Amino acid sequence: MTDNVLNRFEQADASGDNALICDGTLTGSSIQNLETFYLFAYLANMSAVSTTNLYARFPGTLVRAMLVQGEDVTGTAIITFALVSGGTVAGTKPTLSGSKGDTAIFTPTGDNVLNNQTVIDISSDGGSSGACPVYIILELEPS
Repeated sequence: MTDNVLNRFEQADASGDNALICDGTLTGSSIQNLETFYLFAYLANMSAVSTTNLYARFPGTLVRAMLVQGEDVTGTAIITFALVSGGTVAGTKPTLSGSKGDTAIFTPTGDNVLNNQTVIDISSDGGSSGACPVYIILELEPS
């Protein structure tokens, strides 16, 4: 058996074959990504100008991010997503304000393609007051 290979299931093709690749040998006629990958991030305080970075580690597309506010705040913090190698990810910037547990969804409209070296930068403008963590789930489709 070959070392360091990706073992995975594939979606059944038209013949009903549901291949398992165990040693780098492909059986079946097509490959499709069955899964969406999730990355988890944490900003310790959205009420301060702050940044966190994630390393994607595989090529794909950032399709969505969900943000959950950890505490009550006054004012509004604006969260920005950027690719360190490529600038700000296009889309309406999510805002968080109000109560613990409030959520915001970010749906990119462009500049959201990742390679296996991409670093994702998540920043707050610090526009709210009251220390508040933000929990972030990024949804990625591998390519």
